[in-house]
Amino acid sequence: MASAPRTFGERLCAAFSNITAPPMNGKRHNSMGGGRYVLLEDMIAAVQPHLLKEGLFLTFSSRLEDVTLTVSACITGTDGCVGSDASCTVTAPGGRGNGATPHAVGATLTYLKRYALGL
Repeated sequence: MASAPRTFGERLCAAFSNITAPPMNGKRHNSMGGGRYVLLEDMIAAVQPHLLKEGLFLTFSSRLEDVTLTVSACITGTDGCVGSDASCTVTAPGGRGNGATPHAVGATLTYLKRYALGL
């Protein structure tokens, strides 16, 4: 007799039970001091294999509305089940008339992805 398919939550719990903390390879080079942090690519590398093993995958989406930048991290099942979605929102760099550089927008997107994934 075949067992019942596992729920999205059961698959997500199984994936997360195998994830270990990624290394802190990032180093701050600004006025916040010289602290270390986890790079986005290291977070994804730590999470993605365990999600895939459980038939789950991670996607990011971003949108800019007026001066608000929002990034969402979504974990979806290969069966189409969407069960986990987290979003972070900030005022876009240059959103108050300062003129955003591509680097500032890219850095903000990476920052938001890292924190959306951490939720």
